[in-house]
Amino acid sequence: MKANDEKWLGVLRQMVSGHSTQAHSIWERLSEHQRGIILHAAGLKARHCRYSWGEFSNRELHQIKRGLQRLKCMVEMFKVLGPLAFQQEKKPSPSALRAARSVPTVPGTPAHELIQARQRLREHVTNRAH
Repeated sequence: MKANDEKWLGVLRQMVSGHSTQAHSIWERLSEHQRGIILHAAGLKARHCRYSWGEFSNRELHQIKRGLQRLKCMVEMFKVLGPLAFQQEKKPSPSALRAARSVPTVPGTPAHELIQARQRLREHVTNRAH
């Protein structure tokens, strides 16, 4: 049976039986954007977001069911994460970096020696460039 025939059989079944399912009523309440997310997870084209529930073939309904299962699994993966997982690490501003570089260090400490070595290396590189 062709996919188009299957689709129209689904439409006719809906017209004849007249019953509405819970999934049908949920689908009809969704926005096109929400439908698009489900359709993308199901591997269906975006044009289907304007379809009413009765216009889908059994194969397409099965794909939508599988897409919803995939979405549910993905939501479950993110459920265990706390709020800090959804924040970017704040980078210091250029003025804060300059201020941190200008803080004097205690001579004789490893930090002071590293800073001095870095400054000497920069001076050396700068002198070679000229």
